[in-house]
Amino acid sequence: SVARRSILESMVERLGKAPDTIDPRIAKHHASRSPLYLRVAATCFLQTGVFLPSATLDGMICDIIERLERDYFPLCPGMVQRAFSSVARSRRGLTDEELMSLAGASRLLWSNFWWDCHDLLDGSQTLVNFHHPALDDQVVARYMPTEED
Repeated sequence: SVARRSILESMVERLGKAPDTIDPRIAKHHASRSPLYLRVAATCFLQTGVFLPSATLDGMICDIIERLERDYFPLCPGMVQRAFSSVARSRRGLTDEELMSLAGASRLLWSNFWWDCHDLLDGSQTLVNFHHPALDDQVVARYMPTEED
């Protein structure tokens, strides 16, 4: 639709990416009728290069967390544990509808954890290249468990 195309174009433009950067499957996905789903799916794709075709926003958030756990836990277990703690706090006492509010989605997806993942990569990589991240010792030190933990 025109509205979906407009949302995607504004996101791409704001991030300074090429107009054809967005995977066309995002706009065509049936859940993209929800502007919030569309924004989260597109932002996830623009930040990571990964298209997550979950049927719901809740499902997509779970996919993101599972991916981070699989690829980052061996490197930074404390970082991943913090993400799960954020999810637990966000879900406590909230209905699915409340969780899916923009504030709820923001707490889950755009926490400091998400941006700290970028600090683990050098300028030539993106989050889609999980296999050989260039680790920054200072960033890792903030999240590695200590004997006091």
